[in-house]
Amino acid sequence: MRTVVTGGAGFIGSHLIEALACRGADIVCVERRGVSRRWLEGIDLTWSECGVDDEVALARAFDGADVVFHLAGLTEARSDAELHRVNTEGTEHVLRTAASHNARAPHVILISSLSAIGPCKNGAPLAPETAPYPLSAYGWSKLEAEVLMHAYADRVPGTIVRLPSVYGPRERGVLKFFKLVQRGIALGIGSWDRELSMIYVKDVVHGLLAIADRRVSGVRTYCLAHPEIISWRGFADTVGQALNRRPRQVSLPATAA
Repeated sequence: MRTVVTGGAGFIGSHLIEALACRGADIVCVERRGVSRRWLEGIDLTWSECGVDDEVALARAFDGADVVFHLAGLTEARSDAELHRVNTEGTEHVLRTAASHNARAPHVILISSLSAIGPCKNGAPLAPETAPYPLSAYGWSKLEAEVLMHAYADRVPGTIVRLPSVYGPRERGVLKFFKLVQRGIALGIGSWDRELSMIYVKDVVHGLLAIADRRVSGVRTYCLAHPEIISWRGFADTVGQALNRRPRQVSLPATAA
């Protein structure tokens, strides 16, 4: 299977490429010039050094592809406009390039976020059919990317995969929290009873590979997450137990997020 991974040198992408390599896949990694390759050293793959806004280079990378995992994107940026340019417009470049392979468009798998549908209401679990209500510019940029997936559904078979917070080796955000707990501090923003949905990176990869193995038409949407919901307090306690620490809880207002 010829597989393209945009953003493949990053946290989730590098784990995905490792798993694809174990399967013997023909892999093309699309990454910006200058991005570190340290997590993919020794893996047999083809590098395409370009941004996802370069449709000429993307067309070469997509040639003969069966599946495109679109992971390239930003969770934080200097402006809302930059989030839109990278996450939303970047997805349109990917879809337009895939659609240009008229006879055989690849299956495009968009890595989206639960932020695209916003928080759960009245304790009800989030589901693919949940009405979207994003609360952040990042969430809106991902929702707009999902809308584009549906707009191209008659030309490009696609799957939208919404992820919660992802943790595991090579991740930096949750690691910062772990390091604070190691030093005896558990930092909470807003209510300590705030509920979290999380997933381990290897479970994400397992889900993505299962989706890639399915034949699709149109667009499908999946929400991947661990079945257990945990409060921020419970998460801090669990991390403290794992590190043999009893951290002091320090609260910040929700506006600090």
